Amino acid sequence: MYCWICIPSDKPFYNNRQQAKTLLLSFSSQCQNRGGALLDYTLEPNRCRFLAMLPQGQRAFLWKGIPVSVQKIEGKQELLVAYAILSEGLAGKGKYYELCGTFEAFHKSDCFCLLGKISPLNDLPSFKEIIDAKNQGTTGQEKTLTEEYPLTVFAMA
Repeated sequence: MYCWICIPSDKPFYNNRQQAKTLLLSFSSQCQNRGGALLDYTLEPNRCRFLAMLPQGQRAFLWKGIPVSVQKIEGKQELLVAYAILSEGLAGKGKYYELCGTFEAFHKSDCFCLLGKISPLNDLPSFKEIIDAKNQGTTGQEKTLTEEYPLTVFAMA
């Protein structure tokens, strides 16, 4: 199942790039340990947003002492909109923001997520479809998506 996870916090999750990498490695490992995969992400000091594939039925888990809830994403179109939402407001739709999956894909840097990499998941949209969705942005699509399936799931930090 594809899911959206947004974890806001009053305190910064990280203070430097090394701490951010450790945070990403921790979340990516958590997904893998549960039989899933991190598909894309955007890290900001006070908010972590993840797009992940987790086994059916995974609704919540504990990560770094924070109870995390997941919001299921239904269908390819909603998945593409979720990819686009992750890059909204970032320089170059994420191509120039180091702490997101789009940057990884374009700069062949750290491999925390599957965006732009060969994946065992056959039903993922193609890399071209994902990049096209990110470049087109959400222009109103997110309103429909979030009305039907609210994407922001808050966890107590």
